Amino acid sequence: FGSIFSALVQRRPTAVSATPRAAMPATKRAASRAAAARSPCANKAKAAAAKAPAAKRHRVVDPLAKPIANALAGLREAEVPSQVVLMLHAMLGPALSIVKEDRHTYEANIVELVGELLAATETRMSNNVFIAEAALKQLEELKISKQAALSNAEAVVESKKAVEQEKKRVLADHAREFKGCKAARAKAEAARETQANSLQETTMKREELAAAQASCAKPLIEGKAGDETAAKALGDKLIEVLKRFDVDTSIISALPSVFAKQPASRGPFDTMVLAQVEIAMSQRIAALDDTLCKGEAGKAIAVLAEQDAEQALEASRTRQLASAEAFKAASADRQAAEAKRDEALCDLVSIGPDSRRTTKERTVAEKRLHNFRCGPLDSFLRLRDRTATLLESEELVHAGEEATADADAASPASDLNRGI
Repeated sequence: FGSIFSALVQRRPTAVSATPRAAMPATKRAASRAAAARSPCANKAKAAAAKAPAAKRHRVVDPLAKPIANALAGLREAEVPSQVVLMLHAMLGPALSIVKEDRHTYEANIVELVGELLAATETRMSNNVFIAEAALKQLEELKISKQAALSNAEAVVESKKAVEQEKKRVLADHAREFKGCKAARAKAEAARETQANSLQETTMKREELAAAQASCAKPLIEGKAGDETAAKALGDKLIEVLKRFDVDTSIISALPSVFAKQPASRGPFDTMVLAQVEIAMSQRIAALDDTLCKGEAGKAIAVLAEQDAEQALEASRTRQLASAEAFKAASADRQAAEAKRDEALCDLVSIGPDSRRTTKERTVAEKRLHNFRCGPLDSFLRLRDRTATLLESEELVHAGEEATADADAASPASDLNRGI
């Protein structure tokens, strides 16, 4: 405010001339009306006008009112204190209503100062448009970079997904392998247990048959079984054992009568039956010994097979755990890549509100600049540069319009139209 007021003081003339302004010459329209009043036809025209109904009077509108109002409106856009705006508002209207060459020095200074303010306002508005456009360009470049970052992040996610699927496939293969190794170990363990049980069963049979041979067959054959009751008990026990070992039934059926006799009273048939019993028992004991020998070898093989299956299972378990860790790491990498992808997407989406806001600001700034240029600034420039020559041409045009309106009002056709 201080700088503007100082400028006004500096531009204000030190002494205002007391010489009154020369009176404006009479216009051609006034002269023509005076001549028409002195003509002989004037009385007839007045009489006709008196008889005719009164024409509707046209409201006189100041042609400078609206342009001056538009120019004054531009002061509200200037960045100056309100007191300065009120002062310039009061002084600018009268200064602009006068043509350029008739303005006083003080009035010319006021017009020049307002012109500078309006030019500075136009520059400021243009800068606002430029700043908004620069911000939009920067946002567009940022959007392009964010889109590129999002595309890269999506490509990384796809590659991480491919790695994760591969690790998942390997883990599934190792899981199936572990399942097969576990089944193989269980099978080897069952085979070893079966071999051990078979060997134990064979050992028990061999011991039972050997015990029966030593405690039953030998005393009965040698006649050392004791009395008849004891001999019968041993015989029955031996017969039960022989039946379990599938000895010929013809031999077994002959044993009770043989064991009932003393060794001295036994005949050739009895001796043959006892010999067959000893041979049968010896053969079966030898067969059981052979089975035991083979069973021990089979047991050793089964134990080795079980150990191999156990080692294979442990190796498969190690591979499965390693592939599980690899799959877990790949899943973590994929999740991290997706998090970065989502972050890049959020960064891209966040540009939208800023872009829309800046676009709106640019539109508002362009509209304000356009309205200012086409409204207040244009009106001010026209009024500032208005000269007497331009004013005379404007008055001639205005006079022609009024003459046409008066002629239309005084014509009979107009009267007829009014009667209708």
